[in-house]
Amino acid sequence: MKGESMKNFDEQVKLIFRLAQKYNKYPKATYWLNLLATAVLAWGLFIAAYLSDGLVQRAIYLVPSIFALYRLATFTHEVVHIKKGQVPGFRLAWSVLCGIPLLAPHFMYRELHLAHHSKNKYNTDKDIEYFPFFGKAFSMHTYYFKNLALPFLSLYRFAILPLTFFVGGKIRNLIEQKASCMGIRFVFTREKLKNKTERKYWVIEEMATFIYVWSIIGLITSNNLAIDLVYQWAVAMVAILTLNTFRFLSATHLYWGQGEKMTFEQHIMDSVNIKNKGVFAKLIAPVGQTYHGLHHIVPFVPGLELHKLHKDIMSEIDESHFYHKINYEGFLQVYGLLLKGKGPEHETQKLEAA
Repeated sequence: MKGESMKNFDEQVKLIFRLAQKYNKYPKATYWLNLLATAVLAWGLFIAAYLSDGLVQRAIYLVPSIFALYRLATFTHEVVHIKKGQVPGFRLAWSVLCGIPLLAPHFMYRELHLAHHSKNKYNTDKDIEYFPFFGKAFSMHTYYFKNLALPFLSLYRFAILPLTFFVGGKIRNLIEQKASCMGIRFVFTREKLKNKTERKYWVIEEMATFIYVWSIIGLITSNNLAIDLVYQWAVAMVAILTLNTFRFLSATHLYWGQGEKMTFEQHIMDSVNIKNKGVFAKLIAPVGQTYHGLHHIVPFVPGLELHKLHKDIMSEIDESHFYHKINYEGFLQVYGLLLKGKGPEHETQKLEAA
């Protein structure tokens, strides 16, 4: 409570957990409205761009379409945290509206993201969403160029490699471990999926994406669609990946870990909230992503509800609460910290974690 000094991290976390309990349910209507409205806007503009004549007119439609598609893609993160029965049909709807057409089916992300939240896997070789970017400007900037190859690798992954499902054996195991991952690390070996329900989803989503890709190829080869559609899709995908790269380099973590197991306190102090809530912030970090640090404290709170919880927390805590330390003014402040590898408080944390 405000004015009362809370001396240790555990007590301070308990306060946040207590405040979070009123936001532990997903507002179904809000999520459906957001998903469907974003999908209509994104694909409506994308189709308008495809049907447009001239580069300028196409760009007028394509640029806002890219931001809407990026927001739509971000909902895959929400799908991970939505528990069975909370928003029935949401995963299927997202897969049809976004995951399959963008060649980013949910099975590529789900279990890997859960590992990112694990106290035993965060910042280890089991965490595909963590790389020690802190102070590594070269790694940060070269990452953008890697995005140029991903649309073409995705096409190959879902046009050809699903056939290995019918072959099985070592080849299929290799594809599942090495070529079925979506995250920051380009080279990664995922653990064998043991959950039988998720295995079924994997097969369905992979085969649906395979059929989708070959349907588009069939329409193009029969002259019912222009090849321009693929070029436009590739441009959109590179742009979406670029936006996401900037987001995770400026609004998620400080990435000073070196692969060691962290305490929960170190994990949270390595995480970031962005104070800036302007239009730019909503475009770069949609669906509650500006509260990434808070999300790592209470991952059960819906992304679209985090702003309410943040407001409640700020009205309750005093200046001694650790939560103030994970709030940063804007994206460029965090980006600059990563570039320079500087930040006294977090350098101290880094030494303590070593």
